[in-house]
Amino acid sequence: ATFAVVPTEAVANNETQEPAPTDTPDPGTGSSDEPTPMPTPTPTPTEFAPIAVTPGAIIFATGRNPGDPAGSLDLWTMEADGSAQQQLISMGGDDWSPAWSPDGTMVVWVSWQAGNHDIWYANADGTNANPLTTDPADDKFPAWSPDGQWILFTRTVDGDDELFVFELNAGTEYQLTDNSVPDGYAVWSPDQSKIAWASAPNGTWDIWIFDSADGGSYALTDDAADDFSPTWLPDGSKIVFVSRRDGNLDIYHMLADGTEQASLTTDPADEFYPRVSPDAGYIAYVRQTGDAGADSADLVLLSVETGEERVLANDVVAHDPGLVWSPDSNGLLFQRWTDGSEIDLWWIELSGTQPMQLTNFGQYDGGATWRGTYP
Repeated sequence: ATFAVVPTEAVANNETQEPAPTDTPDPGTGSSDEPTPMPTPTPTPTEFAPIAVTPGAIIFATGRNPGDPAGSLDLWTMEADGSAQQQLISMGGDDWSPAWSPDGTMVVWVSWQAGNHDIWYANADGTNANPLTTDPADDKFPAWSPDGQWILFTRTVDGDDELFVFELNAGTEYQLTDNSVPDGYAVWSPDQSKIAWASAPNGTWDIWIFDSADGGSYALTDDAADDFSPTWLPDGSKIVFVSRRDGNLDIYHMLADGTEQASLTTDPADEFYPRVSPDAGYIAYVRQTGDAGADSADLVLLSVETGEERVLANDVVAHDPGLVWSPDSNGLLFQRWTDGSEIDLWWIELSGTQPMQLTNFGQYDGGATWRGTYP
């Protein structure tokens, strides 16, 4: 399927402003009146020297900037076993939220330049770094379309996040949502004909769909409690999401048309951040441990076939667990507390081996993505 932006009905413009649910990661991406073509930005060459390297399998953000004692975030790569760690992108400000293109030849990320966040892009070896967006508002959370021709992102407009897409071939961006409530957690469908996201036009978060076939936007959930953080099964048949409808955060699923909504987890502790394996055999998520609000969680694996759960690791960073499946579905990257204060990248195989620490530099290491895995 192809993606196109056509006139669409929006999530209703509603003055109710609902903050994001507290125990959860920050929104990813955002609801809508008619999508608006925006002027084509004029990329300006970076003033920084390109870094030409042979990139590793994993790209991540780190505070280990050798030339910056303030510890601004740079982008580094490494191999799957943690070897060959090397700097890829260093723009002077914070560089974070990297994402490989589906074919692995390019990378996009968020960079703090000139007093705001913009989306930047470069070749996979770090060369030809240029801004994709140049709006004075903050642009964040870039996500490639499955065919690598579009970038989905959020922009802060009048105090709340809205959804935008950038068409690479045309050099044009379009605004998909325009309302006074937050929009976030946006993800492409596997066939890229739709975008699922969370919005709060009625005061609580619900799951919404933008359908490029007719440009329509519609809600899949309409519960009095928060529903958010959608993720698709690889075949596009179902959406897994987080819901507070049972009094705490649980993992739910539903058919792609919003029917047959049901819980997958029932633990009294908060469970969130679901990630479906590329082979659709497992759902990984985190379960809050300790007192309410504690920033520590267990990494839990749920078998789609049997419903069996097992804990793979503990001391996971609850507010930002960073779960990323390997392309072969054999294991996960995740972010774990080291010595109670440092966030590092770890790896765990499903075979039951002990977690392996990949980074240990004394600074933040996280926000990793894996070449060859989408999203």
